[in-house]
Amino acid sequence: MAQYKFQTDGSHLSASKHRPSSTGFGWLLTKKGKSGFSSQKAFRQIEPSTNNVAEWLAVVDAVEYAKKHLHDAKFVIIETDSELVVKQVAGEYQVKNQRLKAIKAQYNRIVNNTPFSVQVKHIPREKNQMADSLSKLGSLLNR
Repeated sequence: MAQYKFQTDGSHLSASKHRPSSTGFGWLLTKKGKSGFSSQKAFRQIEPSTNNVAEWLAVVDAVEYAKKHLHDAKFVIIETDSELVVKQVAGEYQVKNQRLKAIKAQYNRIVNNTPFSVQVKHIPREKNQMADSLSKLGSLLNR
């Protein structure tokens, strides 16, 4: 059985003299199985929003990708440096923001209709540097 792990991150870059504010996310997927080790990366720019929205959308995008492409998955780990997302997924923190409520509901719908289990875990920012870089690339894409 293959093991799948996503590292996700969101990014909101404030406006500067030379560019408007921008928001994006990125993730890195690693698979460790009998046939070896492989990885996949993704990053996207989203409508300007908050960093929390970007963090949540990174997690949702990772789960959607897993559902569509990881047909042999039984268990998927999602690591994020956003303690807020981890605690909101676990139900330890309430989701008060209306946009985040809608994104969490989307996450729940996807997770409840997947053939695999999902665990969302917190990791220190220092161990999430690749996803951080990908999220910044997403923020910097031109529309």
